[in-house]
Amino acid sequence: MYHDSYRKVEAVRLPAEFRFEESEVFVRRDPKTGDVILSRKPESWDGLFELHGKDPIPDDFMGPADRRQPSCDRDPFEDRDVKDGNL
Repeated sequence: MYHDSYRKVEAVRLPAEFRFEESEVFVRRDPKTGDVILSRKPESWDGLFELHGKDPIPDDFMGPADRRQPSCDRDPFEDRDVKDGNL
């Protein structure tokens, strides 16, 4: 595991049988167990749009507390060499 406390990032090498074909994945934490979950990023959002209107959305979904997020003042490219196209 790689840990950079200055940038507050970690990197984990996955065993071959758990590797993703995609270059990006979603990362989320299970609110009950605290487990970190990696999942493939879908190629399109069509499946999500198909769900629209099929089930009622709870009144407290994405309430003000959920939308309140701290600002991110860091440069997203600070550790990348963008002038050479290496992201």
